[in-house]
Amino acid sequence: MTVSDPNRAAFVTNEYRYATPTPAYAVKARNPSSRDITIETQIDAASAAAIASKYLAENSLPRAFEFEIADILTPDDFVGGPPSFILEGLGALSDGRTLKIVSASVNETAGTTLVQVRG
Repeated sequence: MTVSDPNRAAFVTNEYRYATPTPAYAVKARNPSSRDITIETQIDAASAAAIASKYLAENSLPRAFEFEIADILTPDDFVGGPPSFILEGLGALSDGRTLKIVSASVNETAGTTLVQVRG
């Protein structure tokens, strides 16, 4: 990785940003000739654990729906992140949770967008 700013390079390569798995079921235990891979990151262990907990909570009981919108979604609709929806009128299926778009297929001829949401 080439970094032109020496301060950023020092920050990114801090020692705490590296972890090597050592449990018995690790890849090295099963494949002794496998190579070590180091992934450089800008996140510390506590932040990674917090993000992992958040993602686990969001996906512990995932639900996915597909529906059609009578409009065309454009790239501008995705500025700042994917659009999210709270579905209503689905009875027990709709518990008020926010669902994020995972797929959108635009039909310009019909002026509609087929959306898949998950959450």
